[in-house]
Amino acid sequence: MMNSPRRLKGMLALLCLLGGVSAVGGYRVYLYPHGRRPGGVSLPGVYGALLTYAQEHNGWFPDSDQGQYRALQLLYNEYCPSGRELAGVSGNPDRTADALRSGTALSSNLSSWVYVPGLRSDDPGALAILWDSKPGLYHDGRRNSFGGRAVLFASGSISNVPAMDWDRFERKQRELRLELQSKRATMSGERLLRPHRDEQRK
Repeated sequence: MMNSPRRLKGMLALLCLLGGVSAVGGYRVYLYPHGRRPGGVSLPGVYGALLTYAQEHNGWFPDSDQGQYRALQLLYNEYCPSGRELAGVSGNPDRTADALRSGTALSSNLSSWVYVPGLRSDDPGALAILWDSKPGLYHDGRRNSFGGRAVLFASGSISNVPAMDWDRFERKQRELRLELQSKRATMSGERLLRPHRDEQRK
């Protein structure tokens, strides 16, 4: 009987410890609802892959007649060997990598990225090239309180556009792309020579 209080204290301590671990785990899930994204599998990693691709394709970022996801998939597996980078901030990196390894085409079911094909590495830096489809997350997967979306620009800079500014941001981006198309229509020469839009990996 003398051991009962000691046993009770031990059980209470264990319950407190388990409760604390559970609370920490729950807070981490709240903070990173889709998991934490290290730089290598988030926007910095994707930008590095895009830039390397452009350097090897006369300055052009990936493009495809079959849409944005086919264009992004051109990065796999030479420029994005794991495929995890292509999941996006709110996508599932393991599921995306497994699907790509099995030959499944990238789609909105696998990737949360919104990609703008047809841009070049020397285009105006204010042009957005990639952002996550879900609001409320920083580029590392951390939740934010202002509905911001992680955005990558052609310059390589990363920003988080608040929900209240998103419509204005999209309008401005459309204007910038139209200006660029108009400018390109008057240009010629080697700078605008591009590989076939669906050129495969080397």
